[in-house]
Amino acid sequence: MVNFMQIKFYNPKKVTLENLKQVSIVAKCKNKWVFIKNYDSNNYGIITFNIENNQSIYEIVKSELIRTVGLKALSLDPVAYYFLKQGANTTHSLLLYAEVEKLHKNNSFSEIDFFENLPNSINCSKLTSELFKKVQGWLNLRSNTSELWDIYDKDRKLTGKVCRRGDFLEDGEYHLVVHAWIQNSKGEFLLTKRSPNKGFPNMWETSGGSALIGDSSLEAAMREVKEETGLLLDASNGICILNFKREDSFLDVWIFRQVFDIENVVLQENETCDVMRATKEKILQMYNDRTLVPYPYLIDFFTKIK
Repeated sequence: MVNFMQIKFYNPKKVTLENLKQVSIVAKCKNKWVFIKNYDSNNYGIITFNIENNQSIYEIVKSELIRTVGLKALSLDPVAYYFLKQGANTTHSLLLYAEVEKLHKNNSFSEIDFFENLPNSINCSKLTSELFKKVQGWLNLRSNTSELWDIYDKDRKLTGKVCRRGDFLEDGEYHLVVHAWIQNSKGEFLLTKRSPNKGFPNMWETSGGSALIGDSSLEAAMREVKEETGLLLDASNGICILNFKREDSFLDVWIFRQVFDIENVVLQENETCDVMRATKEKILQMYNDRTLVPYPYLIDFFTKIK
């Protein structure tokens, strides 16, 4: 019998930690991600510690990082509290993001390696991927906390409420996110490379982001492209191909079929660092190679635009 895994994330500031049993840490050292593996394993995982009741979480995490893996925490930030259910078993855990430095110390517990992205061989692949992706999104949201978003209800109706980028939404609240793919007459798509300081660092992506207060979906798509590439889109070339309702957002996926010249692209400082043209085949290869931001709708998107 297959035990399906369920993961639910919560605002770490709005839950009690009485039932907390575990802390998971996604760590970064000098712009590379830290993964560990036991000496008797070939798979990598993120750093995880069990927590006893009434322990000081941050102090125990700092001391355990030094003791078990030889890492000194320069910063520790709460990303989310998460509830994991698999079969009859449930676990309450806290997800942290850490900036660390490696100490000159050997340890007998595990081997440490540093990666640009997720390793190919990982333990608990679904859970590790979800936690890693959650941290990427959290880092991305912290990049511009001055943005204001309209809040929608479950039926995608405006509530009249507004939230600030990076804030957790209440249950039943959503904001609007857009992705804008630009395709030329040769079937090539415009991709930009994310800066190393952002979530999903050094990965290729299409333009996209959250709609600002007052934005329609189309306006948001055109604005994001202008901000990230300097290119002006013709609204009449845009078609919204896909719509999704996600955990706390509605996602609209747009395609704009029009001429573009990468020589005219103006990269946004601290946002993008390179630009390229890519065919559908190249994009799918990049997705499999994990050099592209993981768009789960990619196959459906390419099927729709045939």
